[in-house]
Amino acid sequence: MRRIIKGTEPASFTEWKASANEDWMPTYPTLQNPQKRELHNSLLQEQLVR
Repeated sequence: MRRIIKGTEPASFTEWKASANEDWMPTYPTLQNPQKRELHNSLLQEQLVR
């Protein structure tokens, strides 16, 4: 098993999570592009760094 050093989350993902209000809560099933793509790329990058 390889060790993965976690980085910081993309700013767009942080902003998406902060956009919660009384009528809407962010959930992974509602995550869409561009935040989804940026998060995915960030996670892949963490796994490729050695």
